[in-house]
Parts: sequence; C-alpha cells; structure tokens
Amino acid sequence: GNGLQLMGDSHIDFGKNIAYFEKNIPFSISLWFKNLKEGNAGPIITRSGGLFNGNRGFDFMLKENGQLTANINHTFPDNSIAVITKDSIKANTWQHLAMTWDGSGYAKGLKLFLNGKPMELVIEVDNLESSILYYGNDKKNWGGMRALGIGRRFDKTMSDAIADECRVFERELSLLEIEKLHGEVSNE
Repeated sequence: GNGLQLMGDSHIDFGKNIAYFEKNIPFSISLWFKNLKEGNAGPIITRSGGLFNGNRGFDFMLKENGQLTANINHTFPDNSIAVITKDSIKANTWQHLAMTWDGSGYAKGLKLFLNGKPMELVIEVDNLESSILYYGNDKKNWGGMRALGIGRRFDKTMSDAIADECRVFERELSLLEIEKLHGEVSNE
C-alpha cells in the first residue's frame, strides 16, 4: 500500500464533477483504508454540504470505537438515512471498505462492506424524503455542494490514516463485484 496519508490539515479532493448523485441514483464507492491510531475518528469519504447545509449529501465516517457510519442526507437527522456497523474495524491494518446505495430512498438500500463481506448494520434514521443536492423548488443550496473528498467533511478532518485505490461507480455493485474489488489488490 502506497496510499496517501491523511495528516489532519489536508484531504484528498476529487473535484465537484465526481460523484454528483441525487437520492434516487444508485452508486458505489470503495477504497483501501488504514487507520493508524486506536481511538481515531473522522470522515473517510464524503460529498457533503456541511453542517450549515444540513450535511446535505452523503458521508462514510469512522467513529472513535472503530465503528463505521454512513449517511444519505437532505437535512440530518430529520430528513436522512443513517446506519452504523455493529462491529468495529481494526487499527493498523489495511482494510477494503465499500459503500453501496440502491437509490430506493430507504435505509435498507444503504450497505457497507469490509474486506469484500457485508457488514451487519443498525438503522439509526430512515426518513429520507428530499433531494440530497438541493432544497426547494428553485434548487438552492447554502454554500454549494462540496467536492467528493477523502478525509474531510466541511470542518471535520481525518488524521492518522492512509487511503488508497478509491473507486466510484454510478450503480450499485453486487456482492460478487465487491468481493472482486477486494481481491484485485492486496495492500497487506
């Protein structure tokens, strides 16, 4: 693994033309990830307008206890979907992470994978009714939609982690495809 290390004061920015998905568009994102410190927390990969925009967009985050969370938001938590893994990921080891969304508008359509296998999820919020890009009939957005990025969600950053081999798909990948992505490159 020759990934890019997240230092906390920087992030990886893919630009605004990547992963521009509305709530009804299926998509998948995968990457190799190595958390370098126990108790580390922060954004792994996000496309979010940030707090003042209701975190409109989507995010995939690491909690201090190693659990993963994923959200699809219009305005969190009132108009969004939020899931959390039952299990935690390990620190100091390369792991292949993936998130898939089926575009259904329901939490059961949001899935997380660890090393090619589905993770057991707890649904925390299941109430997505509106766009994850805009609000209102005029399709406005407070401050605009930020670019797809690794290691940053608005003012929150990730440090002490390495990311590599990020891939974005404009469709929901099957379990077989997720397993194949995990098996293509071993960062061990």
